Amino acid sequence: MGGGVSVFAKLRLNVKGIYVNRFLITFVSFFLTLLFAPTSNVVGLGFWTIGNSNVIVLKKLEFIIVEAPIESPKLRKAVADFNALWAFRVGSLLEVEKSKFGRAKGIYLRQSNRLKSLKEGSFSFRKKSKGILVDAYNEEGLANALYYIAHELLGARWYWPTPLGFEWVGDVPETWELASTTIEPSFSMRSLYGSDTEYSLRNRLVGGYSFNHNLANIFRPEYQSLVPNIFADLGDRKIIPQGSTTFDPQPNLTHEGAVELTALAAIHYFENNPSAKSFSLSPNDNILYDTTEATEKAVSPLIYFRKRPNYTDMTFQFANQVAHKVFNEADLWKTDKGEDRYLGMLAYYWAEQSPSIPLHRRVLPILTSDRAQWHDPLYRTEDRALIERWGQTGAQKIGAWDYYFGAPYPYPRQFTQWISESIPYLHKNRVDVFFSQLPSMWGLDGPKAWLTTQLLWDANAEADDLLNEFYQEFFGNASKAVRAFYERAESHRNENEGAANWIKFYFDESGIELFPKSVIEEMRSYIEEAKSLVHPSSRYYQRLLVVSEAFELTELYHAYHSARLDLLPYIADKEAEGGIEKVKNLKEKKAHYLSRAEELIKNPLHEHFRYFLKLRQTDPILCSMVPIIKENSIIEGTFKKQYEKELSIGLEWIKSTSSFRTRIGNPLFRVSFDNAVERDFLGPKIPELKYWQIDFRPAEAFRIEPILGFEEQTKGLRIINADIFQLYTLALLGPQRGYILTAKIKSKISPDCRAQLRVDWINAAGIKFKSQRLIQLPNGDSGGYLQLEIPLIAPEEARKAKIQFILNRQGQGDFIEIQEINFLRRLK
Repeated sequence: MGGGVSVFAKLRLNVKGIYVNRFLITFVSFFLTLLFAPTSNVVGLGFWTIGNSNVIVLKKLEFIIVEAPIESPKLRKAVADFNALWAFRVGSLLEVEKSKFGRAKGIYLRQSNRLKSLKEGSFSFRKKSKGILVDAYNEEGLANALYYIAHELLGARWYWPTPLGFEWVGDVPETWELASTTIEPSFSMRSLYGSDTEYSLRNRLVGGYSFNHNLANIFRPEYQSLVPNIFADLGDRKIIPQGSTTFDPQPNLTHEGAVELTALAAIHYFENNPSAKSFSLSPNDNILYDTTEATEKAVSPLIYFRKRPNYTDMTFQFANQVAHKVFNEADLWKTDKGEDRYLGMLAYYWAEQSPSIPLHRRVLPILTSDRAQWHDPLYRTEDRALIERWGQTGAQKIGAWDYYFGAPYPYPRQFTQWISESIPYLHKNRVDVFFSQLPSMWGLDGPKAWLTTQLLWDANAEADDLLNEFYQEFFGNASKAVRAFYERAESHRNENEGAANWIKFYFDESGIELFPKSVIEEMRSYIEEAKSLVHPSSRYYQRLLVVSEAFELTELYHAYHSARLDLLPYIADKEAEGGIEKVKNLKEKKAHYLSRAEELIKNPLHEHFRYFLKLRQTDPILCSMVPIIKENSIIEGTFKKQYEKELSIGLEWIKSTSSFRTRIGNPLFRVSFDNAVERDFLGPKIPELKYWQIDFRPAEAFRIEPILGFEEQTKGLRIINADIFQLYTLALLGPQRGYILTAKIKSKISPDCRAQLRVDWINAAGIKFKSQRLIQLPNGDSGGYLQLEIPLIAPEEARKAKIQFILNRQGQGDFIEIQEINFLRRLK
């Protein structure tokens, strides 16, 4: 790249105009230090080859001309980026000027209403006089045009964030055969939540529409005393609104007053934000719906979709009524710029099914689905049909919300096949707005984000070509080996993840069990092979180190969880040996994992792993204390010192259970099904279980059944087909701090089902200040009842203990049987 020094020197001169971005020197300095050699000889990158077109000689261009002061930070950043790229690749610096297009040899950026009817972010360019005229409706489009030219003509790629994620692809031609061209993106909104801001800008991602959970921001807590009937009636469950879009119940969607208040909120918002294109009507992020007769009538006859009650028609009838008031009555169809307005509504959880009613054309439904689950052919077929049905509704614009995580998964959650299939399918069926959560662990996620950005811009692009480019250009001679690493993760997931479930294994400490040790070792071998194929001083090797470090976290967590799993059979087996060694191994593996994770998340390319670190893991070590005492007649040394109090309580329990007294009622689960009643019309019937509270999320075929013992006497509860189920009681604590928690539980648990025994400690103010997650029952069939005897030391400030059993996501054939949960206090 001859002339680099002279270009760098130019940066120190006073460049004409006031629009030169102060970041320019930084960018050019960075690109000059890369000294990248082109990795292919693709000249022009397939930009355009059109006979009789006008030819632009790149080195003769001298200016970037803007007709008006730049207002948006995006366009300022784009101009700075583009100028730095141009200087490095072409060898000359473009001066930035404000003037009208004349005979100047430059790239002229102009806002024009000519492209107003196209999707936002569209642009066109053509040769005019001795330069290039770029038209766009707004500055968003002008920024896209500059990045598009940088991508297609100059070969600039931002595969990952940070300077390490940048790469040059191909050679730059001396001339550009430029024909008049209009470029329109496939999706008007292209958003990957959690992505780096600069990465999003440079890959032409953009937001634009509002549809997140929002009703709690409309139905404020202070309104409830004034108009209580527009809020949800939950029967005996008294949940006071706090203004939380996560925890507040939904309003009564059938009530005319709820429609009126929501419409007023939307009208007020549009009147105060005349340029706003959308307002969200989406329910809060829970299923706390009204349970009155009006709601029952609205959802009857009750049917299920994906094992959940179908509330789609009621949800979107509410949206229709609000839309009629906002648009048909208040006449707020357009922004002050003449753009169409919409009311966003999530087709989420209990409203995923397509509606049987027509939709107001300005209701913007957002189809929520984890399309990574397309590995399941039954789900894929169902979901494709669902997309088609939504595409046939009366909605003028349709959106999709996906779950491309990324963190918080501690392993490479690869599904490029389903990204490549689902995005074009969404586009084919009129989906125009795309949003996905993707806080990337870049070393684990590899090509996912970049592939997605390219397909969102052009849904007809060849995914195989994009992936080939990513591996070849980003990893050089190591491309085949590192590709084998990612593709092994993807093929293993496709073949072994099993029946689809919404964001399967999301925040599941046992999800790592999807990958056996043999596959982990095979994947590591591909990384080591890749590292051996490139020079240690190369940028390719530095990228492989990112992959290697990220996968190291996978390996360390796998080892930590394996050590935890190794302790569980010891707890269950009265004849097992080696308990102290297993506890020490678990503590060592956990400490190594956490220490390395805290070190690595300081790297921006690893920082999103902190999401997984937020998952509070179960710690079954206390569950092993009584078995360890029974195994070892003498316990000495560090282990005794570390667990002295728990061992003392456990030893007393073994010597004399009569020296302990229960602190809770009905520990043996004496239960009456004769008096079972439905909580509400969704069912099922809940038995009478004195001193215990039962909470749950309604689901198809969810049942609580009796365990029958001698002479048909009920000896406990059996739970099947639960979505979320919770069983809990409170225990008052005495002055003593030593307690024993016992449980007798039988189970069959499929992957993704989580069954945990927990204790929460509560202070005098009624605030939970500490939680202990004592055990997550292992996958598989327990083969009999697991008997737990767990010594606990109550914190000094604790006044109550909440004893709870929590169950999520039961699969087909799963069950939990609970015969006993007791909490006992040592008498002395």
